[in-house]
Amino acid sequence: RLSGGEVGAGVGLLAAGLCVRGLVAFLAAGGGQLAFTERIFVAIAWMPKATVQAALAGLPLDAAIAYEGGDKNGPETKRAEVILALGVLAILITA
Repeated sequence: RLSGGEVGAGVGLLAAGLCVRGLVAFLAAGGGQLAFTERIFVAIAWMPKATVQAALAGLPLDAAIAYEGGDKNGPETKRAEVILALGVLAILITA
């Protein structure tokens, strides 16, 4: 149900977030006596593992359905379905 633009924006945002998180982890590990390769290892080890996405991806859809009184075709439900689909995409990419 996702359009190409939504998938592209979701993947781009995820890629940007992963790059920033990796860079920050690399820089944070620089305060100690770690070698360059050890800092790279820390940056990779601190990447997300999709645990939070798996736990929370369905909550917006449940809330939207409840908000719209059980209507599964309302505008809020459609937006929540996009969030759920992008959450699943993030799980597939980061897991």
